[in-house]
Amino acid sequence: MIQGSLRVIDLLPGLMAYVGRTDYDEFCLNMMIRATQYAKSKRMPGSRLPLQ
Repeated sequence: MIQGSLRVIDLLPGLMAYVGRTDYDEFCLNMMIRATQYAKSKRMPGSRLPLQ
């Protein structure tokens, strides 16, 4: 199941380009930055973020 999911992820840049979104790498980077900022704002003092 996981291998099939990873193969689908490989298709995402091409699919996004097909619909006119050529900024896939920038989109993913911004999503990860926003997720990290959100997690930092919600964490308890002394706890670690799983992305560290």
